[in-house]
Amino acid sequence: MPRLKLEEHCSTDSEGDCPNVEIHCYYSHVGCDFICKRHLREKHESNFTEKHMKLLLDDSKKKKEEIAAVKECYQEEMKTMEAKHQKDMITMMLLLDNREKEEKQYKKEIAAMKEEIKRMEVEMRAKHQKDMAAVKDRFQTEIQAMKQKINEQHQTDMEAMRESVAGMAEFGNDEPRNDEYDDDLYDEYENDE
Repeated sequence: MPRLKLEEHCSTDSEGDCPNVEIHCYYSHVGCDFICKRHLREKHESNFTEKHMKLLLDDSKKKKEEIAAVKECYQEEMKTMEAKHQKDMITMMLLLDNREKEEKQYKKEIAAMKEEIKRMEVEMRAKHQKDMAAVKDRFQTEIQAMKQKINEQHQTDMEAMRESVAGMAEFGNDEPRNDEYDDDLYDEYENDE
């Protein structure tokens, strides 16, 4: 036999084919601890069929119990997760409800603020108009007083000028006094105002 194939030939797993290599029983995975030469394994397996069936049955029961335990654990975990999910959903719904209430409250407050701003704008506009009317009235009153004062001063000045012109005429000025001309100038001045 070639040296490269020797390792495969003497292998203890199912790929090996050497009849003199010691191997474990085919049912070792379920608890049979018998070790024999490969060529004797079939004889062992046929002689201990009942024992191997009992080992398989015990292993099957053990696996069923493990599966049942895992299933029970899974179901308990699912119940816990469902309860947590329910609790989280209730919490989320309450939070959402609170947020909606807060949003409604904020909208009401914003609407109230807008109304207050509009009211203040109207009040300020009215106050501004009232203040402007008062200022306008005061200025008109002051302007009227100034006009009256200017007119009075003008009349005083004109009378003084007339007296001065009349006085000049008496002191040798032979030109006749033209009161109509002076009155026309005074009328033009009053009309300009």
